[in-house]
Amino acid sequence: MKQRKIDNEVLRQMLSEDKTQRECATFFDVSDAAISKVVKRWQSDKLAGEMPESFKVLSPMKQRFVLSVGPEQKSRTAAAMDAFNPGSLASAKAMGQRTMSEPDIRIALADLMAQCGLTRRSRIHRLSDIVNAKDLAIASRGLDLSFKLDGSYAPIQIENVPFDAALISASVKELRQMLEEQSEEAKTIDLIPEEKEVNENE
Repeated sequence: MKQRKIDNEVLRQMLSEDKTQRECATFFDVSDAAISKVVKRWQSDKLAGEMPESFKVLSPMKQRFVLSVGPEQKSRTAAAMDAFNPGSLASAKAMGQRTMSEPDIRIALADLMAQCGLTRRSRIHRLSDIVNAKDLAIASRGLDLSFKLDGSYAPIQIENVPFDAALISASVKELRQMLEEQSEEAKTIDLIPEEKEVNENE
């Protein structure tokens, strides 16, 4: 039987009626893969048209990274593996951290999440439900996520103090002198009762 061309309008109508892709493939006498390919193309076109401008200006690889981290909820490392195809897991981890810190990536991700209804405020409200869950395991996970959200896990910034050898040497000398004085005082205190005892015996 001659293969019929897929009618997009008919296919859309069938899918809207909750027909499976296999049923559609049977109707059009094509493979399941052919129907899947058409549907994926529609989804890509729709997604591209609805994307915020901050996303559209990114390179294709960075767009793939944002989609992986955002809607697909993958880790930064997994997103880097998908987007950049690095040579190793260590490289993917480094690339994921570096890419996520870029301002244009963070802006695009925030705009995309907001467009999907996942604003920062809505996520905080939803997170409060998790933190207040009766299951302690779920609540602890919620607390962990809340700490990450407000930056509580950010590394501590240590101020660089200039090295002053003369100052350190003077401090050490002063400390030794204090210890010696305390030692002399301790000896004097120990001798006082002995002298008193000797006088009484006399």
